Amino acid sequence: MTFLLPTHPGLLPSWLLFTAALSIWNTIGCYHSKSHILRSYQGPSVPSQITDFASRMSGTSTLLSFAVRACAAYKVDNPELYFLAHWTFGIALLHFAGELLIYRTMRLGTGIIPVMTVAT
Repeated sequence: MTFLLPTHPGLLPSWLLFTAALSIWNTIGCYHSKSHILRSYQGPSVPSQITDFASRMSGTSTLLSFAVRACAAYKVDNPELYFLAHWTFGIALLHFAGELLIYRTMRLGTGIIPVMTVAT
């Protein structure tokens, strides 16, 4: 299975591939059931806002992050692709910070720690 791993030296390609794999896992969960997304969004105003449609939209957004990160893992020396991969993390960080601090659909706890860790 090592033939599937990126060949570029360093940890960055492996990290990008790891986060891409997490994105696939999240995408599958979001398309399967909105209960998957409710694990992260546990704030006071969540139940009325999380619908099956919102869950699928989140899954589609995460699928796009997978595509960019997976490509960047194998082409880390491509500056444009590397720049886009960085944006996927930045956008995720802004999204989750906004959900936590502005919209109050997340709260500090087990739901937000994994996503904020990966986004930073």
